[in-house]
Amino acid sequence: MAVKSGRLEPLKLFKVFRSLLERRMSGVLTLKRGQVIKQAHFAEGHPISTASNVQGEGLLWVLVEEGLVSSTEKLSIEHELDTSGGRAEDLLVERGLVAAPRLASVRKRLSRRRLVDAFGWPDGEFRLEAKPVPAAAEGELLDGGELLVEAGARALPDSVCERFVRMYPGQFVFPARTIQRLTDFYDRYFPPPNARSVLTRPLRFEDMVNSGRVDRTARQVFALVVSGMASFRTADQIRAEYA
Repeated sequence: MAVKSGRLEPLKLFKVFRSLLERRMSGVLTLKRGQVIKQAHFAEGHPISTASNVQGEGLLWVLVEEGLVSSTEKLSIEHELDTSGGRAEDLLVERGLVAAPRLASVRKRLSRRRLVDAFGWPDGEFRLEAKPVPAAAEGELLDGGELLVEAGARALPDSVCERFVRMYPGQFVFPARTIQRLTDFYDRYFPPPNARSVLTRPLRFEDMVNSGRVDRTARQVFALVVSGMASFRTADQIRAEYA
């Protein structure tokens, strides 16, 4: 099976996820920073499950945090896992502590939380192994495009987002043909009017700045581009597109 590895730096993980989506890859992505290790299984470019060794990102910790199980119930399940093995998910359902659909919803939110956090890492390492993976359980598959929008909205400082858009001076933000697919999700993080709503035609970043808020518009454009909702194009490239 093909294996790719390398160093993480700001923006690198966005490129890795975009590559997974565009190539519709299936496999396992492992992320490491210091003692922190996170892993995601992908099917056709979309995350279907994740794992993390961060204590606060453990499933049982989050269930206690959300008030769905008690600390005593958490300790009881951990004891059984230590002595008999198995999966926490199975024990939670078998004991009637959390219904399967509710558990699937929690797992999905937790996967988003684990991955969005990693997009903000300033350094680290990644290892991507292309291989077949099990099918996603119903309701647990994450939309890779939505994940990139959320990470673009939340993971990086304003200064990094602005530095990114400033890398394309004089170029136009060009809306992708598929921009409508993620419009509703994008608007949840950036209520209109926003950079997406004014992008009815190719525009330079400077022409999109809303109410003088350069930092806010830079983040909105950043999220558009890293998620594939838009791209930077030169005037010549745009003319060729419409030729």
